[in-house]
Amino acid sequence: MRRQTKRDMAGENRVLDMGEELRTSGGTFEDPDFPPDDSSLFGAGGRSSRQAAQRGLGQEEWRRDKKAFLAGKKVVWQPPSKIMDVDMTPVMFSGGIEADDIKQGELGNCYFLAAMGAIASHQKLVEDLIVEESLDVGILGVKFFVNGRWTTVIIDHMLPCVEINGLWQPIFCKPHIEAGSDEKELWCCYMEKAFAKLFGSCKSSSAPFPRFPSPIPTGRHSSVWGS
Repeated sequence: MRRQTKRDMAGENRVLDMGEELRTSGGTFEDPDFPPDDSSLFGAGGRSSRQAAQRGLGQEEWRRDKKAFLAGKKVVWQPPSKIMDVDMTPVMFSGGIEADDIKQGELGNCYFLAAMGAIASHQKLVEDLIVEESLDVGILGVKFFVNGRWTTVIIDHMLPCVEINGLWQPIFCKPHIEAGSDEKELWCCYMEKAFAKLFGSCKSSSAPFPRFPSPIPTGRHSSVWGS
């Protein structure tokens, strides 16, 4: 049964319809506009992202800025079933939704993760923002309030990882694992990825003016408090 929401039902239905088509065809979604390659990591944003990544533009600067975290390591995009402990079940939500679910990775986007933390106590809102029903065929949607209206950003399920001690570890936002649970919770990872797609690449989503993100997941104006 499809959920009854007030936020971009047309976009949500599009994700669900694409999922049904993929199940019928036996396919898995790969996002042609935000592909699992370096263009989505290092690109300048927009149509030039893939060309810039292919020429190596931005990659060296980004690595140096992150204290060579990626130096000598190959980034490989992996589906959620293959990241971290492969015996754990990947789920969008596990138990309650809390700000403690959010664990920042190597991307300078704490301003956006803080906005995510601010809405984490509103469980119904967060659940509505993520269209997860077709994750089994690699497609999902995340709703943002952009240019005065709700818009569903469609992404695939692949996450950029590096191999550490034999396990594929996401280089950005980390899945949350509750003590004693056999599930890895993914909502933070995919909200972050969809937000990066709005900018054209992960690098381009790093550290803009901190007032910007608050209306995007809420549809409400933000306030800036002075000291």
